[in-house]
Amino acid sequence: MIYLSTDYVFDGTQPPYKVNAEPNPLNTYGKTKRAGEKVVLEVCPLRAIVLRVPILYGQVESLGESAVTVLCEQLRKAVADEQPKLFDNWATRYPTNTADIARVLEHISRLRDKFASEEHAVSRVYHFSATEAFSKYTIAQLMAKLLYADDEAARAAALELIKPNPDPPSGAPRPRDCRMDTSALSKMLGGDEALTCVPFAKGLADALSQH
Repeated sequence: MIYLSTDYVFDGTQPPYKVNAEPNPLNTYGKTKRAGEKVVLEVCPLRAIVLRVPILYGQVESLGESAVTVLCEQLRKAVADEQPKLFDNWATRYPTNTADIARVLEHISRLRDKFASEEHAVSRVYHFSATEAFSKYTIAQLMAKLLYADDEAARAAALELIKPNPDPPSGAPRPRDCRMDTSALSKMLGGDEALTCVPFAKGLADALSQH
């Protein structure tokens, strides 16, 4: 059994987080994911694997499905309304493509006996994440460059409407930087090559191409 968890089990104050770092979730999402980790590892102590992942993006039916691609909707509305839009520039995120997640899950599944072995297993908990760091503000800037790549004037106008918000987001508390150390998973999969991720600009362009 592979349980998908989240980087939000950490409070974001002391990155990078190794697999044995003490979780301290700040909000309900992180707390429920952490509770799920505990249950899975208690019920299946020898066969279960917990894989923590960061914010995800990829091919979607609608842009609102992902916390990354939904920013495109917000950007397009700002452009249509010709109104500046604040985008979070406080928290650092590491958007990871769902295709890369699927590939790593396949690797883990093929090596399930190794992961389950007390002799070979590094941990019952592993981290996987892309390494490129972005805020929602810098993601929105990249989106503007991709969406209006062939129209310099439109691109400049869109970029002018994107404004950075340096303050913590309102609502549920969120961690500032949950960068995760992936060395344990790299060791189990035989090196960093298995953890290679599609460059964010390319993955984002592909995700937006149908929308």
